Amino acid sequence: MITSNNIQTSFPNNKHPINLASKRDYMLYVYGNPKVQYYNDPKKEENKKFKIISSIAMVAISTGAILLNTISSKGKITPNLKILKNIHLPENKLKNLKLSDKFTNLTCNFTNIKDDLWDRFAKKTKNTPLGFIDKIGQKATKLYKKWAFNSSIAQKYNNAYKELLEKYPEAIKLQYVEDFQSAYNKINSDINEVLHQKNNRITQNLFFKKGFINKITNETLADTKINKLESVKDAFQKIEIPDDISPKAREALENFNEIKLKTAEELIPKLRDINTGNAPTDLITILASTATLMGAVALEDDKKEKKSILINLGIPLITTFATQIYGTIKLLSGTKALIFGLATGQIASQIANLINITLEHFTEKKDTKNTQS
Repeated sequence: MITSNNIQTSFPNNKHPINLASKRDYMLYVYGNPKVQYYNDPKKEENKKFKIISSIAMVAISTGAILLNTISSKGKITPNLKILKNIHLPENKLKNLKLSDKFTNLTCNFTNIKDDLWDRFAKKTKNTPLGFIDKIGQKATKLYKKWAFNSSIAQKYNNAYKELLEKYPEAIKLQYVEDFQSAYNKINSDINEVLHQKNNRITQNLFFKKGFINKITNETLADTKINKLESVKDAFQKIEIPDDISPKAREALENFNEIKLKTAEELIPKLRDINTGNAPTDLITILASTATLMGAVALEDDKKEKKSILINLGIPLITTFATQIYGTIKLLSGTKALIFGLATGQIASQIANLINITLEHFTEKKDTKNTQS
């Protein structure tokens, strides 16, 4: 009776052991012809083709989702900053918020709460053997701020500002006209100060209180704190256009007004997230993922499996890292950043799956050819 799944035996005519679990080896021995073709299950081949086609389709759909999200979000105010346009929302309006607004508030709050809790913990490690945690976090935050300062919207702002002063030098005297560095420094300093007020952090006395769910769905906790800042209000203020200016000056001022508002919409939520502490938590995610990947590869003996692990975990890991950098440079924040991250994660997983299936397909084909020759 056969009781083993990995049975090898030697027939009298054969010097080498035959693996009875392998149909290929058995048929080669019985027929004695190295060119013999063993039976391929057509359903298995169809399933393989279906997997490849499905993977390609999923990559295409995910890519399309990102493009549509990017296109549809152009020219619209960041959803979680709508409250900045109506600083004091009446109670009845809060109760009638759209489901999409509640979801936006919830996702932004989840991110900001997580980051704030970690930042509070990191600050407690100062002057202890674990003080390096806060130092590394500060360096990561500094890098994120540098990327935000050198973002594409900053370049557009600087170009619009330069053009404005060339065509209309008197604009420097107008209220709310300032260069990007001045505006950035003021907003960044104010947001950082208000989000790190002692005994008044966004997570302070937040949990286990009545109305917790309503609070995190009806408002974005960090926005409620920063929308009171004068620098934030000023960033959303349009510059009044004087009547007695030339058409070129008017055009330059209108263009600057548009870029100024666009900058506020993109820069303020990003600085909110950075000052809440998203850089250190992003770094933790990357380090934890890298450690998991290295550990999984080290524990695996089979080379084929090592390659599979590197593909399945390595590609999503690299994509996550690239997404975080891109999101900071492009000033993606809140729900927009979440959707972008989910979409790119889906793409990375499907690409890894596609590569795995394709490599498997060609490996089996190569093995078949080697057997037949």
